[in-house]
Amino acid sequence: MSVIQTSDNSRCALLPVGEVATRPVVNNNGSRVYVAGMSMEKGARVSVIDTASNTIIATVPLTIVPADLTIHPNGSKLYVAGISMEGEPRLMGVTTTRHTVVSDIRLPYPPAFLAMDPKGSKLYVVYFDEPMVSLIQTGKGGLVKNIKVGNDPVALAFTQDGSRIYIANQGSGTASVIRTSDNRVVATVKVGQSPRALGINSIPKNAGLN
Repeated sequence: MSVIQTSDNSRCALLPVGEVATRPVVNNNGSRVYVAGMSMEKGARVSVIDTASNTIIATVPLTIVPADLTIHPNGSKLYVAGISMEGEPRLMGVTTTRHTVVSDIRLPYPPAFLAMDPKGSKLYVVYFDEPMVSLIQTGKGGLVKNIKVGNDPVALAFTQDGSRIYIANQGSGTASVIRTSDNRVVATVKVGQSPRALGINSIPKNAGLN
């Protein structure tokens, strides 16, 4: 993984996080970056990066090939989704204080992407080639509900208040809108061919603009 110095756009560090790696996530105060990766030499692991020194200060061994990860809003726990060496889809919880795996949940299908609500109470999982989103209550530590969406969901994004989550369905050319209070799909919006990303406007509806 490359670390870029934004003041002059130069690379200031190159870190060995794995030959294949997930997107990085940053904790709430910006002091740590976490990346899940896989290499033939060191296997699967989460690398813990100190942003002050741009060095890897710890690694957490994993028993899955990681597909994606996300972090709790308070920075206390990571969630890493992937496939076990036996071919089982799993979701693992990793503490950021002790750098250990503390939970392991079986998922119904191979996971693709994760998203957590702003309060940190609900985790949503989308799957490769499955028109479905799973809800996991982080406090209960288990899968609560499967929600049907469009074909090939590939991206998730929450509104700022966490009341809605939007799912981009690449195979259907739509976006599904899920109301998080009861986890029902309240709208399906046609957006064009093969949507692959989402962005949420964070400006309140009634805010004055200069």
